[in-house]
Amino acid sequence: MRNLKLFLSAGACLALSACLTPSQMRRMESDNASLRAQVDSLRLHVQRLRTAAAKAEMAGGRADESFLRLRADNELRLNQFADQIRILSDRVDDLDNRLASMPSKLRLMSDKAAATPSTPAATATETPAATAIPENAEAAQKLYDTAYQDLVRGQIDLAREGFLEFLRKYPQSTLADNAQYWIGESYYTQKNYARAAAEFAEVPDKYPTSDKLAAAMLKRAYALLGLNRNAEARTLLEHVIKKFPRSAEAELARVKLQE
Repeated sequence: MRNLKLFLSAGACLALSACLTPSQMRRMESDNASLRAQVDSLRLHVQRLRTAAAKAEMAGGRADESFLRLRADNELRLNQFADQIRILSDRVDDLDNRLASMPSKLRLMSDKAAATPSTPAATATETPAATAIPENAEAAQKLYDTAYQDLVRGQIDLAREGFLEFLRKYPQSTLADNAQYWIGESYYTQKNYARAAAEFAEVPDKYPTSDKLAAAMLKRAYALLGLNRNAEARTLLEHVIKKFPRSAEAELARVKLQE
């Protein structure tokens, strides 16, 4: 619920898009990725509850009073999970659409405003220089935005190609770590867990101060679980908890370790 409140606050800020800096927007993307992971975790809980109920019925527990109480309790929990999944999914979709529609130039102007130090006011004899966005910076942002929009729309292969092109052309961009993360996410979405694990590992290796570090480590652990490399995944989940103890990713890692 804390994550959902944070998410709603972020969405309100996005409605007033001029207040966003690139670092704030990257944080929103990270929150979005965390919410996706939370939705996945809830869906897994639902699947396991249904499997347990089905096994109990097959074992002949239908007429047992204790089983009937257990089944009623399970149905209540399933309904609660379904409500949570629906709410989170709606919020994720809403943020996806808002992020995808944010104008590139607005982000660049926010970036420039955040990065430019204050300077003395111009004298009467001085002619203020015209403020211009570097062409390469604008092109980089446009390429990143296009790739992200493709990802949001479910065009996974096209999005991955866009992010790869972005990294080839602009390896020093402040969005390079984000692009690398989304490449991993694209493979994870397609259940190519081996490639996903490898791509997520590139985030801490190449961008050790990235604000997507916790999310990349968490999703790499999920990918390792998909490969049945459970010991490695557990070690990584524990590392996420230790390194980012108060993060949303740490909460998800704790849940995963208890499963």
